Amino acid sequence: MLIFSSPAFWVPALILVGVAVHDALTGKISDLFSLALVAWAIAARALGWWEPDWGFLVLGLAEGLAIGLVAFRLGALGGGDGKVLAGLGACFGPVKLLLFLPWIALVGGLLAVLALRKGSRDVVLGPAFLVGYVLALTF
Repeated sequence: MLIFSSPAFWVPALILVGVAVHDALTGKISDLFSLALVAWAIAARALGWWEPDWGFLVLGLAEGLAIGLVAFRLGALGGGDGKVLAGLGACFGPVKLLLFLPWIALVGGLLAVLALRKGSRDVVLGPAFLVGYVLALTF
């Protein structure tokens, strides 16, 4: 488990705050957030703040991209959402990404129910990434 005082936790969390706010305000997630997550993964690995090797980083990125692409093609996620998954995969690798997904899905499902109750079919998932990330690392 990550130590909450570590930059390995806080930098992705701050990026996900940006994702949540931007998505809530615009209904879209800028590619810059996904690129920031990948850049952070590379920097954290280069600085020795992230233990696994470079192959693990690439594998997590590929897994996140694959899951995001399938979910996008099925209409379950927007393109920006899928790219954020790829960035999270790069930051934390393929195993932790799979631990994040149920939490992200749970929070996203709650947001979808709230949106439907308000008569909207548009679900903003940016906050689900942030809350799901924190919950996955807490429990």
